[in-house]
Amino acid sequence: MNELKPCPFCGGNALIQVVRDLDTGGYYSHYIFCDDCGAEMSAKHEHESVIEKWNKRAEILAEKEGE
Repeated sequence: MNELKPCPFCGGNALIQVVRDLDTGGYYSHYIFCDDCGAEMSAKHEHESVIEKWNKRAEILAEKEGE
């Protein structure tokens, strides 16, 4: 699963940025952020894992809104 779900806060477009940090041995950091409201999440996990975490958060918030 590589597709980002919309922002869990505003429904806006989510984008991902991958940055390689040469100061820490070349590890990659992943930043997912909403292009509309600025909500963000960052992690130093595998690419798919970060997307999974963002998408899971979107599902949890959507469930809470439906209660």
